[in-house]
Amino acid sequence: MTTRPDPSSARDAASFVREMRRLKGWVGNPSFQHLSRQSGLPTSTLADATKSHRVGLPRLEVVRGFVAACGVAGETAAAWERAWRDIQSAASSGTARPRAINPRELPPDVAPFCGRLAAVRTLDEVLTEVGVPKLVAICGTAGVGKTALAMHWAHRVADRFPDGQLYINLCGYDANPPVTAESAVATFLHSLLPPGAPIPAGDREQLAMYRSLSADRSLLVVLDNAATPDDVRPLLPAGTDSVVLVTSRDAMAGLVARNGSRRIDLDAMPMADAVDLLGQLVGDRAIADPAATTALAERCARLPLALRLAAELAISNADSSIVTLLEDLDRADPLDELETGSDQQTSLRAVFSWSYRRLPADAARAFRLLGMHAGREYDVYAVAALADSSVTEARALIRTLARAHLLDEPVRGRHAMHDLLHAYAVELASGDAESAFAVRRLLDLYAYLATAAGDTVYPYPRPAVAVALPRPSTPLPSLGDAATARAWLDAERTNLIAVAMNPRWPDHVVALSAGLGRYLNVCGHFTDARVLHEQALPAARAVSNRAAEGKTLSLLGLTCGQTGALRDATAYLAEAREIATEIGDQLMLRSVLNSLGLVNDALGRHDEGCQVLTDALESARGGDPRMEAALLNNLGLCHEHAGRYPQALDLYSQASEKYREAGWRPGEGEVFYNIGNVNQRLGRTGLALENGSRALAIAQETGSIEVEMGALNSVGIALRSIGRFDEGAMRHEQALTLALRVGDQIEVARAHDGLGAIAHATGSTDDARRHWSEALNIYSEVGVPEADEVRARLSDLGLRASA
Repeated sequence: MTTRPDPSSARDAASFVREMRRLKGWVGNPSFQHLSRQSGLPTSTLADATKSHRVGLPRLEVVRGFVAACGVAGETAAAWERAWRDIQSAASSGTARPRAINPRELPPDVAPFCGRLAAVRTLDEVLTEVGVPKLVAICGTAGVGKTALAMHWAHRVADRFPDGQLYINLCGYDANPPVTAESAVATFLHSLLPPGAPIPAGDREQLAMYRSLSADRSLLVVLDNAATPDDVRPLLPAGTDSVVLVTSRDAMAGLVARNGSRRIDLDAMPMADAVDLLGQLVGDRAIADPAATTALAERCARLPLALRLAAELAISNADSSIVTLLEDLDRADPLDELETGSDQQTSLRAVFSWSYRRLPADAARAFRLLGMHAGREYDVYAVAALADSSVTEARALIRTLARAHLLDEPVRGRHAMHDLLHAYAVELASGDAESAFAVRRLLDLYAYLATAAGDTVYPYPRPAVAVALPRPSTPLPSLGDAATARAWLDAERTNLIAVAMNPRWPDHVVALSAGLGRYLNVCGHFTDARVLHEQALPAARAVSNRAAEGKTLSLLGLTCGQTGALRDATAYLAEAREIATEIGDQLMLRSVLNSLGLVNDALGRHDEGCQVLTDALESARGGDPRMEAALLNNLGLCHEHAGRYPQALDLYSQASEKYREAGWRPGEGEVFYNIGNVNQRLGRTGLALENGSRALAIAQETGSIEVEMGALNSVGIALRSIGRFDEGAMRHEQALTLALRVGDQIEVARAHDGLGAIAHATGSTDDARRHWSEALNIYSEVGVPEADEVRARLSDLGLRASA
């Protein structure tokens, strides 16, 4: 019996062709016609490839087809291709060289592997490219799963690379010293050549040999943890049949620009994938409590490394629930909790430090100082304030941090870091002597701009608050028009509330409260408003500023009144009234009385509300038309709720004229839906619907959530009264969504009240009972007379149901 054909024994074209003939005989000497049918190649081509007097190698695609037609596949087929490449390469160079081997150096795949489907699809697309170098850089912040993705995909496609898979950790961001390109080339030569094969001594000669060895081969090369493009370029194979995967915390812009690399920017895992990963790692406890598992994933910033560390904590504390683990993380520094011992590769603090240590000194300083920012998103002016730099310098710092994936840009012009990176920055900043100065510069910027933006968007007089803050010394954005100022307030609102929670800077907290009060009120950010003003009240008292204390109490009273906390509102406004009278601030006093009149009206004390508002109105005549309009409008409300409709309509008409004079469109919108409500009470539904619709249009034009909620509920009532139940229900649902979002309890109750009435009118008794019960609970809690009306309807509904 003849020995098995061995292509690796061939040293030249003639011996290779001889092994091909032996293969044909080994498999039963099939006819060339049969081989042609199996391979799709012409019989003449196949016959020519195996002629004994042939000169040179057959084409590689002919060898592949011939071997496959003979029934050879897998590693044996790959051996034929390697042998062909070895002989072809030696013939091309004109010199004999050691025969290469096929290394298998990939580290183990990561298990379990979740998500990253889009990234895997991008990598798969690379395999379809023909005739071009195939290079992909997987970039992202520390712990985001770059290596895991590279390993997972590499194992999926390893059999597509018959000449082997090379792997090296370049230690660009690592506790170990970086691996030089020259050292990596020498390592690859040892991997590609048989033991004992001669390797040139010089770096250039080694690089030349590496290129020769890789020129005609199909290799998968994984360059893990690269720091710069220059670490990668010498390691790129010379041919076009190989694929190179690079992982890096750097953006690798040079590889994209000069080497045609694709780049995959890897972000934190989507929440569903992060929860799935925890479920697979932890098991039943995570699956049984999806809410806690979701919260844990968020606490880990959805970073795969942090998720795996959290899972390890959960597994090692098998008797603890996920909720208990969350509580432990909340009580302690997450960087301390998410530690698994002395392994530097799985220490978040160590992994982050490797990125930080590679930063230039100015960028490292900027990263530390960003830890002093209480928010998580920053524009270039905030960075300039913290770093005490120009805008140009701040942009350069941002670019450096973004290139190192220590900052993201979730929205154009807004830069962010996740919570765990921020915790690391906070640690670094805690030992920085200039951190307090940086915070002061940031608060100077925010307090000044909040006041300037508020005055630009809402240009009407307000009580003066004697808080002397200097103009910021750092660059300022231009907020010259209302649209730009409003956009700045919208973008920075979360940051402004966050930085105001710092009791070390009471003057700034008071200034932020006063500057943001109007914006938070009009836009319905009632929860933020209450948090901010409650923080500002002790701050005003700490600096012994009675005007600031009175202003803050007035704002708190207004906010509590708007959200249905009427008892709290009454207490705050009574105290504010005393201070305004004491210091003789008539503007503040009128503002307080305006809010107090509304609170009295909501509590059913309509005549008392009328008296308070009338007193304020007498002192406001001829002054600020916006304040006069607000007093007229609210006085109209008191008369309306007392059943004095003609007086209410007259007052609303005067208020509308004054609002137009003041140019205050949200006020006009509020008057329109109030007029609509009176017309609805008088049975003039067409006018009610018309006025409510005009109010709704103004609310949507101006962004006034307060007016929009009221207008939606008013339009819903009008639509119900003419039998358009579906449209009415839609308006009440919209009002309910907005009111729940901003925390306006009264409008929540009105929406439920309206939905209950529609359900009752359409025969849905259970829905009517449910909505009216919700409304009754709220009305009773805030202490308004509407509770008695709803209680009577529910009682009647119960009698009807039992009958």
